[in-house]
Amino acid sequence: MISKKLRERKETLPGLAFFHIPLPQYRYNHPISGKLGLFDAARTKGQVPLVAQYLPWIVKLFGAHRVAGSSMLESGLFESFSREGNVKATFCGHDHYNDAVMWRDGVYLCYGRVCSYTPPIDWEGKGGPLPFELGARIVEVRPDASVSTWIQSKDGIEPKSYVPLDHRDRAPAGLCARILCSNVTLKLVNAIAILAILVWVIMFPQYRSPEELAAEARLEAGLDELN
Repeated sequence: MISKKLRERKETLPGLAFFHIPLPQYRYNHPISGKLGLFDAARTKGQVPLVAQYLPWIVKLFGAHRVAGSSMLESGLFESFSREGNVKATFCGHDHYNDAVMWRDGVYLCYGRVCSYTPPIDWEGKGGPLPFELGARIVEVRPDASVSTWIQSKDGIEPKSYVPLDHRDRAPAGLCARILCSNVTLKLVNAIAILAILVWVIMFPQYRSPEELAAEARLEAGLDELN
């Protein structure tokens, strides 16, 4: 319920947007607070490209591990929020392994927190355990129109989760992450990795363990004795 003081200040009330699926702009941002664990969960489930599966440090080096389960379709909604300046923060769910608060182009991008004990809160175990306790994201709008948010768990307010949404903690995605972590770049790197693996298989002999080499030597020695 909107208080009387807030109704009297309606011309300065902050706009807040709530939806389930994150926007594409939720990708590749540095968290102000919280965690982005979807990439590690996808690796556990085997749903990442080969490069990311076997060389995750390369992906994390460029910030490409800060992924979101967003649509690939660019609707223009975020650009409208940023351009008009009438929405201070957006809140979404969907990605059970993410609970971060981020900032990009004048808008806070916030995840909720998984609060249900009912599957599939963690892909029914295939993505590994959740990186945090179950809880909920609380959003508080004060009479002075300021907004803050934090995570509430069964033990109370989670430490270091309190974030005042006042644009003082700005951590937008870097240009390097936006370019090198695009879908086209990741597909290109994956194709190069597959080509490198094929070249290795064709050009170099198959690896054999010391035990296999010893057994082969004994077999050859036995054949020599027979001859």
